[in-house]
Amino acid sequence: MTRVLPWLATGVTVGTLPYVVLKISWLAGGEMGLRDPALMQTTTYVVANSITLVLDLVVVALAWVLALPPCPRVRSEGPGW
Repeated sequence: MTRVLPWLATGVTVGTLPYVVLKISWLAGGEMGLRDPALMQTTTYVVANSITLVLDLVVVALAWVLALPPCPRVRSEGPGW
C-alpha cells in the first residue's frame, strides 16, 4: 500500500493541475475558456477564484502529506510536558 500512495498523490496533483492553471490564468487577466471576460474582473469572482485556488493547492498538499511516510518519533528522556 505504501508504494501506491505516492502514485495516488501524483494522480491528485496531475488531476488538479488544469484547475490551478485556469485559476491562475483568470486571476492574471487571461480569457481562456470565458465568454464574458469582464465578468471575471469583478470583486466577487476574483475573491472566489482566489479562495478556490488556495483550496486546490491545499488538496494537493494534503494528498502529499498523507502519501508520505510519517516522521519517526523522537524519544525524549525528559519530562513529557
